[in-house]
Amino acid sequence: MFAETAAREKAEENKRLREKEDKLMKELTLAREEASRHKDAVKKIEAEEAARRVEEQQSANQKIRDGWKGVGMRIAEAAPFTVLYVQKLVQMDENPTDVCIGDVLCAINGVETKMLALTEVRSLILGPPGTTVTLTLQSWRTSQRYTTVVRRHWELAEDEELPSNRHPGLELDPLNALAAATDGLSRGFEGMFKPDH
Repeated sequence: MFAETAAREKAEENKRLREKEDKLMKELTLAREEASRHKDAVKKIEAEEAARRVEEQQSANQKIRDGWKGVGMRIAEAAPFTVLYVQKLVQMDENPTDVCIGDVLCAINGVETKMLALTEVRSLILGPPGTTVTLTLQSWRTSQRYTTVVRRHWELAEDEELPSNRHPGLELDPLNALAAATDGLSRGFEGMFKPDH
């Protein structure tokens, strides 16, 4: 009985901590977007303060965070956070969409990743084992966004070498990757040079 109560309390503490970090990370993202949009010294200081609050929260709870797990995929080290490797991704959706190598991680629990560093993205993905996280990705094939809920259960060491067959049946063909990159660039340029109406 005591062990069950202690485990339940620990799970609740982990959940509260994860939710608080999500809230702080959302505030950080919004502060960085404001600073970027307005090029204002005050907004820049607010973004730095938000980053400091996130770091303090994570440092204060490092012992708890050490037991947290990821979801079983690896992403690129800088934005856009492209999926490089998928291993043992446990999707909780009723009709899950396949997460493919080359898809881009756009948001985690509603927090956009474009203004975040890799360490911040990882800290959003990590959480208590068995809990879920909502990932929003953009398909490299269709450029459409999709959302999937995955369970935190996996720890992929940073120094672990990626296998040559990165995902069964979903090999990233260099010619298709080049075509996707070219298509993405052309769409980006089209968006930049649209005539004003």
